[in-house]
Order: sequence, then C-alpha cells, then structure tokens
Amino acid sequence: MLPPVERRAAMRRHHIRWRGKGKAPGWLATTGSGHRSTAPSPPGPCCASRRPVWIIAVCALLAAGAWCPGRASDPLKPTLPLPVQRALEVEDWPALLNGVNTDPLTNSILRLAMARALFETGRLPEEQFSWFHGPGPELLSTSDLKEYAGLAVIAETLLQLGQLNAAERLAFDALELEGEGPAVLRTLARLHVVKGFTNAAAIFLNRLQTYPEHSDWAVGLRAAIDTNAPAAADPTISRIRANVVTRDRIAAGLTTERLLKQALESNPENRMAFQFLVAHQLLTRQLLQTRQTLASSPQTREGPLPRHYAEALLLHRQLYPGIDLGALLSRVPPAVVADFQAFQEMMGHAKGGEQVQPQAWRDFGNTYWYYHFFGPLHSPGRLPSPASP
Repeated sequence: MLPPVERRAAMRRHHIRWRGKGKAPGWLATTGSGHRSTAPSPPGPCCASRRPVWIIAVCALLAAGAWCPGRASDPLKPTLPLPVQRALEVEDWPALLNGVNTDPLTNSILRLAMARALFETGRLPEEQFSWFHGPGPELLSTSDLKEYAGLAVIAETLLQLGQLNAAERLAFDALELEGEGPAVLRTLARLHVVKGFTNAAAIFLNRLQTYPEHSDWAVGLRAAIDTNAPAAADPTISRIRANVVTRDRIAAGLTTERLLKQALESNPENRMAFQFLVAHQLLTRQLLQTRQTLASSPQTREGPLPRHYAEALLLHRQLYPGIDLGALLSRVPPAVVADFQAFQEMMGHAKGGEQVQPQAWRDFGNTYWYYHFFGPLHSPGRLPSPASP
C-alpha cells in the first residue's frame, strides 16, 4: 500500500491522464480501464477486503479538508443560472423549472438538469419539447463541460439510473477537480449506503452536515442508517437499489444510448432509464429506434400514450408508412391526431422551412414535430411562449 502522499499523487496522475480525453464525444471519453471497479458491490456489511474504498474516501476528504464550502464556484464561471443552481443543490425540482428562462440548447449540464427535473415531476413525456426546441449536447454528454463544472450533476444522475461504478468514478473526479460541495457529498453518501459501506457514508454525511441547508437531511439519513432503514429518510435509496446495473461493462466505454439500454437490461422497469432513453432518441431524431423502444418496453403496454410519444408515432407513420405500428397506434389520443392533421395542412401550404417557421413556432412550438423539422433553425435564447397545441 502506498503512503498517503504517494497515493494522492497517483490519483492526480490518473485524473491528469483522463483530463486530456475530456473533449471526446459521449461516454467513451469518461470510461476506461482505469475505473475503480468492474462490477457494483452488493449491499452488505463492510469487511477488511473493502478497506481500499475506505482509504480512497478518507484520503479524498483529507485532501479536501482545507477547502471551504463553495470553494469550487470561486475560480469557475457558473454554468447554470443561480436560481437553477440553488434548486439543484436541494433537489427542488419544481423550483428548478421555474428558475429556467433560457432555451437550454448549448449548456450540457442545464439540459441534463432540465430532463431530470421534468422526470422527477412526472412531466418529461408530456413537456419535454416545451423546453427543448433545438439540438444540442446529449443528455449525458461530457463533451461540453467547462473546467469540469458539472461532473457532480452527471454523477448523481448516473447513480439514480443504477450505474454505481460510473457514478462513483465521476463523483470522486468531481470531488478532486471541482472541490467539495453539497451535491457531490450527497451523491457519495447515497452511493456508499447502497453499497453497504455505512461507515464511509457517515464520513460524507458529517461533511454534508456543515452546510445549513443540508444539515437536517444528513442527520436524518445517518439516524435512519443506525436503524437499518435508510430508505425511510431518503426514498431514492430504494429506487437506486432496484435499478442497480448487474452487468457492468464500464471498461469498454459507453455511449449515452448504450448506458441507458444497459440499465434497462438489468431492470426493464427502470422508469428513469426508459424515459431518458426515449427522450434521448427523440432529441437525436431516431424515430425508428423510438418506435422499437416503445413497442418493446413493458412500461408502455396500457392506456393512452403520453403526448410526445404519440406525436413521434404519428410522424413515424407518415415517414415510414410500410412499418406497422401495431397496437401502439390505437393508443394515440384523438387530440394529438387532430393536431397532427393541422400540422400537416400547414406544412402542405409551406413554400419553405424558413418562411413557415414563425407560424410553426406559434402554433406547434411545444411539439416534437416542431423540434424534428425546425430544430436546426431554432436559435437559443429566452423561452417565448408559443400557443399550446
């Protein structure tokens, strides 16, 4: 075992090597053979064989001991509006949505935060294209991070998806490269609870308790750990445990789509992975893949389809008339069918995309159809209010 100083130097060398790859597209840039583990550890009591995890956690916090809360924001230009940053820190999802007043096209972390907020409030399949009007970075992209500000947001999302190893990798990277902050401390506390390393989780909870807005949560979770009922204090613990990926191929590198599909392979009922996968496929205009995902998922077997899923299916029928949509088509709400007929009439009278875009934005700006046809023409900026379709 290396002395502490040499261990920290080795960790720095590892991160310097990874930093040089940070601009590569997709998840391939942030995964590799240097990952800390190749399979998520099952929940259970800590034993002597787990001591390296303790050492990494303690050394990371000792290295961060001289940092004061909020230090990471000092040298970095904020990548999110201040109201969004504050809401994200305390996971107040409605407040986060209320704090967004710009079109989240180019900021990768804002796009991910928006998708997470819409998912947590149950609005992603119905309101995604009320916020996303043009193409931009992928939802789990690391190619547009500014000085690595945003690693903690990605790490927490991966944790909720069940990708424990990837979440651990980025959370420790965030701790070293961005500095100590409540978001990464909360992620690391949750991660170690799920892995069964409760004493390690207590270390991060002790640090998190020094932040006034997070003190009650940290104290409550620590008390729940003592009674072996952490999910009672933090319901996301149950969700993470149910979503844990059982076949981890992190060393091979993962694209956004493969990462989400891998989560669904482990748990087809992983609601977050399913909704994020459909959202990603819609954002990347993969209509054929979207239809396949909707047709094969157990999560779309009953009831009317959400608005954006129905919009995608109607467009799919027009663009690929030879492919049978089966029972999915009968579950498209009549109101969406009527709106699509109006959209087709507008497009039939159009003489060119640029000429018809203002009318399309006014009448159909909140639809997948607008995004699919006019997204590349849409300029980022403040969020206007097109008429609700």
